Amino acid sequence: MVKRALVALALLSCALWLFGQVVVEEVGAIQDAFAKAQQDMQAYRFPQAMQELDPVVKTLSGWEQSGRLQPSDETLLEKALELHGVASFNLGNIDAAKDDFTHLVRLRPDYALTATQAPKLLKLFEEVRGSLTGSVALSVQPPEAAVTVDGRNLGAPPPPQIPLLKGLHVIRASRPGYEAKEVEASVDVGSVKAVAITLVPNARTIDFFVQPQGSELTIDGRRGGSASQPASSRAEWAAFVADAGYSPSDYFVIEALNLAPGDHRVELSHSCYGQKRFLLNVVLDKENNRPGLIRPIALERKTLTFTLDSNPQGADVTLDGKSAGKTPLVIEDFCIGDHDLLLQKSQVGEYRARVAIPEGQAFHLTANLRPTIVWVGVTRDQETASDQAGAIGAALEAAMGKAANFNGVVAQENNPMLPDTFFAPGVDAAQVSSTVASLCSRYKAQGLLAGRVSRDGNGFKATFRLLLPQVKGFDEYSAQIESASAADAALAVVDSAPELGAWQYGFASFNGSAGPMVVRAPSGDGDLQPGDVLIAVDGTKVESPAEARKALAGKDKALAKLIRGGQEQTVALALRQAPAVVPYGGSDFGYRRLWLLARQEMLSEGDTTRGLVGRMNCALAALNLGLPSEASAPLEGISSGFYGPLRPASVAYLKGVDLLELGRLEEARAQLQQAAADEGAALDLGGEYLVAPLARDLLKQLPPPPPPPQATPPAGK
Repeated sequence: MVKRALVALALLSCALWLFGQVVVEEVGAIQDAFAKAQQDMQAYRFPQAMQELDPVVKTLSGWEQSGRLQPSDETLLEKALELHGVASFNLGNIDAAKDDFTHLVRLRPDYALTATQAPKLLKLFEEVRGSLTGSVALSVQPPEAAVTVDGRNLGAPPPPQIPLLKGLHVIRASRPGYEAKEVEASVDVGSVKAVAITLVPNARTIDFFVQPQGSELTIDGRRGGSASQPASSRAEWAAFVADAGYSPSDYFVIEALNLAPGDHRVELSHSCYGQKRFLLNVVLDKENNRPGLIRPIALERKTLTFTLDSNPQGADVTLDGKSAGKTPLVIEDFCIGDHDLLLQKSQVGEYRARVAIPEGQAFHLTANLRPTIVWVGVTRDQETASDQAGAIGAALEAAMGKAANFNGVVAQENNPMLPDTFFAPGVDAAQVSSTVASLCSRYKAQGLLAGRVSRDGNGFKATFRLLLPQVKGFDEYSAQIESASAADAALAVVDSAPELGAWQYGFASFNGSAGPMVVRAPSGDGDLQPGDVLIAVDGTKVESPAEARKALAGKDKALAKLIRGGQEQTVALALRQAPAVVPYGGSDFGYRRLWLLARQEMLSEGDTTRGLVGRMNCALAALNLGLPSEASAPLEGISSGFYGPLRPASVAYLKGVDLLELGRLEEARAQLQQAAADEGAALDLGGEYLVAPLARDLLKQLPPPPPPPQATPPAGK
């Protein structure tokens, strides 16, 4: 039984598809036949026109009787009946013409013939119409109201007399700012029914007179218009402004249409000018519904000194679409208000924002340039519908503009298959590389991000691939998506700082202690100190270094209960006050993202500890990506920024590894020997990744140094 039901369902589905196909083909044939009939009518070939029109009228009339007639089909049937009636009349078949015109009037009582202006034909048509219809003499206030009869739109303003078939009809009038109104009218053949409709206002237009031109109006948080029309352009406006003691040529009008009665929050603004805010009470004028006029308002021009800098300096500045120079930059007499700001520096990144400049004497902004990633969209698996993938892609695209660590630029490409380039296994690696380089160059980006959406249980899985133009391969990240509306949160797996390889404090457990003891930590007031015994973090008891790490992981600050000098106390920890170097996180760690972020930090922070950490992370990322030549430059010229276990020996170790990768063994040996001599130097601020044992291990693997060159004996001996 189930099998037969499935077969029947399949046959029904097939039949429905075939039916739809037949309808589409019929519509095309009908339109072609009608077009040929029009040509025949224009050439006075009435018999040929009848042959073309007969099947058109028959088919569409059948659809009408079965309820299949669509609005566009109905319009075609009306035109076909008109042509058929005109052709019948010209062939001497008056009764057939009357039948066609009767059918046409029943479809559209107010139809106007356009295919002929012959007086006899027009008279015959009006006689047919008069035998079937009465009419409504319609009066509407206001005259511009839109009118419908039985749902058919008559436009605005409607005709003064409307022919209607015998029976009861519903007439509806409406206009913005008024309550819509419906009335019923009973029509008899040959009679004229007078119908008057007066609409009652439910809102009022308010005219604001503002200076300067272009001022923006906001009402209740929504945009209400712009001051664009001169007050002198209408006599009533000019008279009102002049009577108030102002020149009409100095003011511009904003028409706030159809405001509901009651209080409204009004704001007038313009860049370079102070804002005006006030409460407006709208009262209806139910008799005349004249616009309310607001006394002229002049906004006050306001500017200040704008100082703009960037990390790093030397960025090209674009203000409101125009080049403004390089940072640092000082602009006198700068307009307050909202401005579009773009700072760019080659190979570093950019800063873009819409900046609100407040009133005051001066405004200073230091912009941190961030790496730019171009987003090329999402592809999908076969189980994910295109509309679902489209909704997820739209959410991710919107999220790119709110990224915290990157500037997200959305690619405006016409190739819908572009995201497939970065996921399809058969795409040549050289093509991927050239595409990445081309797009990054076009959008002035340092990286490219593509996404793939796949079905995962009841939800979805988003997979992201981050590619760089100068590096083969990609970083891959994935996140679960419960619904398309929550897709933007998935981008956090890419737009986040890399997870630190080790927490910045070191611990060692000792027998008899109440918890892990801090054996190495950056010193500072209110922070952990060597010798502290940690008891609890944010109320959670910790009894081992592993538990301490877990309790402190991912936190910017915490309350630690500890024993210091034999006394129990609570200390507030600022866990991220100094950046951390990421040692080795595995081949799938995400070193491309680290490279982008570390390079920005290296260039932005200069000779500070953060700048040093940025340099070291940049070199580590390059080494782990197999690019030793790219690791050299960040490590050159380091002379400051050392802090805690980050020491010259830490840099020497990285230089040694880099030189080994480059095949420069003796130079590497010298750097590794320097690293091996400092027992306290580390690759992280917690002092866990000590470089001395790492350097000694590498030195053991090196071949012995070549013997020193022997002295050449003097000639003749």
